[in-house]
Amino acid sequence: NEKDVRGKKFEPELQPGSGSYDYILGGVFEQQVDRLIFKGNTIYTFKTEGAQNFEFGNLFSTSLFLDYIINPKSEAFKTKVGLDFNYQLAQKDRKNGVKDPDSGGNTLFVGPAFNVDGPKDISIFGNFLYPVYQDPGGVHQKMNFVWTAGAKLEW
Repeated sequence: NEKDVRGKKFEPELQPGSGSYDYILGGVFEQQVDRLIFKGNTIYTFKTEGAQNFEFGNLFSTSLFLDYIINPKSEAFKTKVGLDFNYQLAQKDRKNGVKDPDSGGNTLFVGPAFNVDGPKDISIFGNFLYPVYQDPGGVHQKMNFVWTAGAKLEW
């Protein structure tokens, strides 16, 4: 229900939250062969209609991660470098039951990644993904890149 300076409601995609209930189904795998680690996941998100009779399109995403352990004998700072692949397919959004022609599309991202497992279940990680293929599903903004950095504490 957020409004602009004129008192008009922002478009649904500019609201904080969609007002819908979304359901996620997916799976993951991991296999290590010596110093090489193969990981992957697949997720399908079923979107439902939310506020303002707007429904974001369902989303399919699958990723493959190839990591190489640089220093496998290290116990304090085990370091991995890798290559990440991610494919996303978004279906068309709907407003009042009508598909938005300028929504959806598919993108394939590829890029380098790193992970450092520190002492006491602490790790830092990051990746930089570049879109090697984009079909934006109409006239709307393309992605230049996506990057992620973070820290993880396991307990």
